[in-house]
Amino acid sequence: MVEKIFTNYLEEVDTFESQFKVISFSEKLVIVFIICAGVSTHPINPSEKLKFIDKSFLVFERITFLKLNAEKIIINKFKGSDSNSFFLGGENLFVKDGIKELQIQSESSFLQVIPDYKLHSVPIRINDLLFEDILSENQLTNFIEKILPLNIQKLRID
Repeated sequence: MVEKIFTNYLEEVDTFESQFKVISFSEKLVIVFIICAGVSTHPINPSEKLKFIDKSFLVFERITFLKLNAEKIIINKFKGSDSNSFFLGGENLFVKDGIKELQIQSESSFLQVIPDYKLHSVPIRINDLLFEDILSENQLTNFIEKILPLNIQKLRID
């Protein structure tokens, strides 16, 4: 099965119920692993009822605006409206990096689901996927590296 990449419809992705881990964070590239991204009126879920993707990645290339935790502007190369911003919220799986939410604009962005993704009617958590009550950062990193699509791996190297 092939990974599905969606360069449109990001405005239909809801991360309010999600858990996430930022795996790359620079002016050039932000990659976020997401558990439980909600979608509706989207090619993955055309209905208006929100459904949740168990595992996906959000990728933003060539960042033009980045605000951290609704207060600290990290990058501000864009002088237009914030109406094209993507707002990432939810629960950071490892808050040590200090990221609680992001407002981001970029020249290029996409949502990518992995081949064996599943849609759920109710929000799920990381423990539902890995069947472990306590998850270390190393365990999560190993899990993400195993499922990280090749095209995203290449972006991290470039």
